[in-house]
Amino acid sequence: MSTAAITFEDFTRQLAAADPANALEVAIKATEVAQAETSLVKEEAKLLASVKMGQHGLEADNLAGLYRLGQMYARSLQIPEEYRNRPDDCAIIVQLAQQWKVNPFMAFQHVYIVHGKPGIDAQMGISLLHASGKIDGTVQYEFSGEPNAADYGCTAIVQDAATGKLVRGPKVDWAIVKAEKWDQPKGKARIPSKWTTMPDLMFHYRSALWLIRTRYPEVIMGMQSVDELHDAAPETNSSGPAAKSADSLADLTDKLNAKPEPVEDPPEAPPESPESKPRAKRSPNKPKEAEPVEDPPEVDLVHESKLHRDRLWQALSKAKSPAYVEAIRKEANDLWGSGDLHDEDCQAVMKSCIETGEAMKAKT
Repeated sequence: MSTAAITFEDFTRQLAAADPANALEVAIKATEVAQAETSLVKEEAKLLASVKMGQHGLEADNLAGLYRLGQMYARSLQIPEEYRNRPDDCAIIVQLAQQWKVNPFMAFQHVYIVHGKPGIDAQMGISLLHASGKIDGTVQYEFSGEPNAADYGCTAIVQDAATGKLVRGPKVDWAIVKAEKWDQPKGKARIPSKWTTMPDLMFHYRSALWLIRTRYPEVIMGMQSVDELHDAAPETNSSGPAAKSADSLADLTDKLNAKPEPVEDPPEAPPESPESKPRAKRSPNKPKEAEPVEDPPEVDLVHESKLHRDRLWQALSKAKSPAYVEAIRKEANDLWGSGDLHDEDCQAVMKSCIETGEAMKAKT
């Protein structure tokens, strides 16, 4: 003899009808079991997301731990704003920090997004070279040429740890600076370049990065510097996504100084049709109940969904007959019934039409 399967909900319902006291006890017990299972699942997930305190700060042992750290940093106010509430991007920075063997917090301060690509600043590149163990000591700088002359520039020099030999990077001089227009004002706001206010520091940064890129590219894993990304990007006054990026100080200043575009007023509602005007002038002595059934309103289709929604709400509030309501519902269905229904208020219009029409029919 086969026995039909019964769900826990059906069992509880039958038990409640036969023995309410026992039904309540069973329900409480089932709730406690469900809560215990949920806590166990959370604890197991936490154990799988292995995170530890390593030599360079918090480190993840697996993918779950990496994403857990990404979520933690995404909630922090101590990281740059462009990373906040973006756990996926934060997890990538944490992964880079572990590969570089640096504290993730430091990586967040020195990795920037320029026109959709990550880049590091010169300080980060130099720090990674010093910590890599590939050189003895620190980067040294040698200036040569006559000050302000085209051949005046800087060369970065290091002592290779494996061979003990001096390694010289490419020389960066004023001729290159002028040719690449590094000393030109940036952006529409024409912000002065740092090459005109602190040229020696910029020579240090550029020459060190050129040394790293040409002699020790594995230190930065081929990543470009922030300056290199800006050099390769289109001008900020050109068209395209890069022109709309606000990753640099120049871009931000352009946006702050830009005049706001004028906002066009929404189109006015269409005037009342000639057919409806005489009805508005009816004698006030005539009772409203005696008014004939109104014809469905003629609607002037407008592109903006909000205007459709507001107009139909107003028409529905004045409806006095099921036929009038049905006309509004039909128009709403024609406008949004194709499946492209993204506004909750639009859904509410159609639902209210149905409910209002049924209520009117019930009264008649």
